[in-house]
Amino acid sequence: MINKGAPISGIGFESHLGPAWINLQKIESALDTFWNEFHIPLWITEFDWNGNNGGDHSQHAIELDNFYRLCLR
Repeated sequence: MINKGAPISGIGFESHLGPAWINLQKIESALDTFWNEFHIPLWITEFDWNGNNGGDHSQHAIELDNFYRLCLR
């Protein structure tokens, strides 16, 4: 689409993850692939992590923090 002149100014990613821990290296590799291909802003438009820890959100907070830090690089 971009090669045909479509006015695309960014790519959005919905991030529905879990219940396993987030594989940051895999996400970083995927984001790098998109950046290297298109060189336009990448946006995380949604984030949720469906961890299976019985209402304890401490691991959710860690996963979210790690994910945000990755996206700020």
